[in-house]
Amino acid sequence: MTMSMTGFASQTFNIPLQEGALNITISLKTINGRFFEATYKMPYPLALLEADIAKKLKRELIRGTIFLTIYSSNIALLKGTIQPVLPLIKSYFDALNSIKETFGLHGSVEVRDLLLLPSIFETPEMPLDKKTEQAIITACDTVLSALIEDRLREGKALEADLNKRIIILKQELKKIEPRALEVLEARKEMLLKNLQQFLGGDNQEQYLAVIAQQLDKLDIHEEIVRFTTHLNNLEVVVNSQDREKGKKIDFIMQELLREINTLAAKCSDSDISTNAINIKVELEKAREQAQNIV
Repeated sequence: MTMSMTGFASQTFNIPLQEGALNITISLKTINGRFFEATYKMPYPLALLEADIAKKLKRELIRGTIFLTIYSSNIALLKGTIQPVLPLIKSYFDALNSIKETFGLHGSVEVRDLLLLPSIFETPEMPLDKKTEQAIITACDTVLSALIEDRLREGKALEADLNKRIIILKQELKKIEPRALEVLEARKEMLLKNLQQFLGGDNQEQYLAVIAQQLDKLDIHEEIVRFTTHLNNLEVVVNSQDREKGKKIDFIMQELLREINTLAAKCSDSDISTNAINIKVELEKAREQAQNIV
């Protein structure tokens, strides 16, 4: 099971209330990210649900940058009835009376005058009842499930692409192995032929040491074995049922790149260099895809 970090899901719900039905639209979008980072945008009356939603998103999505948006076209249903702010209104009256006494003014204050004063009414937030809370949480779960399905579909495509890259890498490596033996044998014959010119000379032992050193530098069998081991490990991880394997794949890719760079540096052969370049290209393509895996 391979899960992508990219996905999107959105759905509209009607939450029944005593005063009617609350219309909410929940959207979830996720993109690449090294860790779990979430941004929440929701009406203030629903803010108390953020902690519970965050825990569930962290547990199910594991990694990525997440954007959760909850929008309601009639959020006023969650607010209480409009009430006058009596202490503030009393302060206004006290101030007006003080002005009248100080400057000897006359006149009376009517209701229409009060309506021009700022902030004399308030609409208190009403706490959500348990039934409404659960209905909204359930709606979020529905959108989360749809998002996970979207991520799994994308992950399936990523898994298929990585398996395709692994096959190509194996094919390129098979071309290197026989050619590496040919290069080593050819260089060995050349060095031994040159050695014959120095037989009987004072520097024979020194020249033998040089030959052994050069042949050792040309031998890339160890790098091929390690590359094959890492490649097999990559195939196992890619096709495993682990939910979180993106970081493992990335670390294996680093090891594969290190081995192929060492191999190319040790064996200066045009054919092997071409195969090594092809392998590097495929590894870079695979690594780019792996960056999107949870």
